[in-house]
Amino acid sequence: MMLVEKERKIPVLASVDVCVLGGGTTGVMAAIRAARMGASVLIVEQQGNFGGNGTSGMVCAWHTLLDFDFDQKIISGLSEEFLKRLDKRHALRVVPHDRPSYKSRMERISTYIFNPQELKIECDEMLKEAGVVCCLHTMFCAPWAEDGELKAVLVESKNGRQAVRADFFIDATGDGDLAYRLDIPFREREGKQPSTTGAVVTGYEEIENPRQVLLEHLEEYGLPILGWDTTYVNSPKVSHLLKSNVFESPLTMEGLTRGEIEGRRQVRAMQEILNKYGNTGEDVVLLGLSSSLGIREGRSMRGLYTLTGDDVCNGRKFPDAIANCSYPIDIHHADKPGCTFWYLNGMSEYERDGYPHEISWWKEKSDDYPRYYQIPYRSIVPREYKNLLVCGRAMDADVRAFGAIRVMINLNQTGEAAGVAAALCVSGKTENDGLDTDLLREKLAEGGSIVL
Repeated sequence: MMLVEKERKIPVLASVDVCVLGGGTTGVMAAIRAARMGASVLIVEQQGNFGGNGTSGMVCAWHTLLDFDFDQKIISGLSEEFLKRLDKRHALRVVPHDRPSYKSRMERISTYIFNPQELKIECDEMLKEAGVVCCLHTMFCAPWAEDGELKAVLVESKNGRQAVRADFFIDATGDGDLAYRLDIPFREREGKQPSTTGAVVTGYEEIENPRQVLLEHLEEYGLPILGWDTTYVNSPKVSHLLKSNVFESPLTMEGLTRGEIEGRRQVRAMQEILNKYGNTGEDVVLLGLSSSLGIREGRSMRGLYTLTGDDVCNGRKFPDAIANCSYPIDIHHADKPGCTFWYLNGMSEYERDGYPHEISWWKEKSDDYPRYYQIPYRSIVPREYKNLLVCGRAMDADVRAFGAIRVMINLNQTGEAAGVAAALCVSGKTENDGLDTDLLREKLAEGGSIVL
């Protein structure tokens, strides 16, 4: 059955230079950088706070700013600015990369543990300081294109249906929602990397070896993995858990609904295991749940260049590079337990709960290996619309490259680049594929980014 919506006039909420859709840290950084370049900017976010996976998803870790050898700083810009501000709030724990107790290389690169609630407020403050117009609780509905040119987006909020007109648009929705509705080509895998639900609890630290307790009863409670845990910043009796694995598509209402419910079920099941078998006399008490799934993988929109796994593994350098990265190819398997990591030095590490890590080499062991890889501007530029950029995890990358670039410390940089590029395109009346990338890189460096 189909209903026909009556024709109606849509009031214009705002007319700006740059409209950013999606208020995760990628979108927030795009908006801030564009505004600092002098553009008028409006950002649209469907939830009640900014920060995305880092706040609503409770994914409370950013990875190292250093190269593979931990010798050279390769990332700075707004990511480091946020970290410094969180540190002033006593909302950051910096984990040294050379701690002797580390069992795997992955433990060495999870450098920055932060308080997601404080990050919410820092996003508010930095957007406000930059002069960005913020629209929370506002859902993107549809693009408005005339004669093949993107003119506006339609949004829905408590105000009803409204339009935002802009000269330039940045799709930072994570799944390329704007680009998708413009019929820009994309790729989508069946076996997506699973999403996760975050939780905050007390009592976890009182249990001797809680991971072993959980491991012994995962099958009994229908749980797939142990996941990750850490103590909350400056709250040693409070633990932060990312322990669920949700194998539902994040690209449909039905999949998201099942995923949210399943993630919460898994959190409760872990709580019940620990309370039944933990033998401490104290309950593990649930204090908070993430307000949205921590989504790892959705769509990858086609751009001018598809970043490949070979580009990552070989540390390819690009003349239009907008991001420097050392995070490995990271595959959370959908078809078997555990994760596989491919490192720049040629080592491969398969981690599976309850088993020793399996180390192998995907190329001959040598000291001659790249210390970092790069993301090119071309990978966030769609061919079809000249006033649009698609940054964040919906950028153009193949499945292996996506496993490396998808983490926040990498995607933040693509947001910064998109913001600077959008502002330059507007001020210079330039199309996205005609932008002077030397100028883009120069302006990124002036704004604090490390350009190599």
